[in-house]
Amino acid sequence: GHVDAAGTRYLAALEAARNAGDPARLAKACEMLGILEARRLNVDSAKRYLMEAGEHYLSYGNLVCATGMTNSNIAFAHMMAGQHEQAVAPLQTAIAFYEGMQQPYHLALNQANLAEVMMNLNEIEQAERLAQRALAHEEAVVRPLCLYVLGEARRRQQKFEDAERFCKDAIDSASVNSDAW
Repeated sequence: GHVDAAGTRYLAALEAARNAGDPARLAKACEMLGILEARRLNVDSAKRYLMEAGEHYLSYGNLVCATGMTNSNIAFAHMMAGQHEQAVAPLQTAIAFYEGMQQPYHLALNQANLAEVMMNLNEIEQAERLAQRALAHEEAVVRPLCLYVLGEARRRQQKFEDAERFCKDAIDSASVNSDAW
């Protein structure tokens, strides 16, 4: 019920933004519809809305959202649907963008997500490196996911004591952050 109600409200917001010709409101409405469609696992629809959001952001010079957030959100849509290979390129684009902008928060988020994707693709060493890079930014929000990735890497390497320690640290970190993850 809540998802459907949100969709109805976002569609109304999109229509109002189109009528007003407001690119900022158009961008945000499209972005929210794209994220909602990603959560519904409708990847094609999500990507259409997200790409449109990116175009609107670009139209008024918001490069952070046009490039960084759009690619992050497209990757999210693929990740939600279990399409890990398709999430790699947009995450790499977002990482390169945020490195150039020197934005450690968004850089860490995308590195953590790419670490998870790489783990799901069984690229364990690359997943570990990305998790370590994300942790180096000292952004509390990425700690649980990064520690989980490191724990999963150790589990797959049959280093069970290390795996347990990383996973306990991930849970502790998530509870400190009030992260329902």
